[in-house]
Amino acid sequence: WLTIGVNFSGLPLGLSPLGFHISHGAVFALMYLYWKYLDMFQTMRYLALVSIPLFLFGHRLLATLAARR
Repeated sequence: WLTIGVNFSGLPLGLSPLGFHISHGAVFALMYLYWKYLDMFQTMRYLALVSIPLFLFGHRLLATLAARR
């Protein structure tokens, strides 16, 4: 990761970054489950549940990053 220039020093530590990345990973896992097992309506139901914490944690994370600048 350091070879391609990923900046880990700018990543804040706390609950909101962790929640955002876990929620984002859950969306990717849900897309895999849609591809393999679920239909569109089941996927949309689960996505509605996962998108709420993803939005909230993402908003707080971006607000934290903006406040640092």
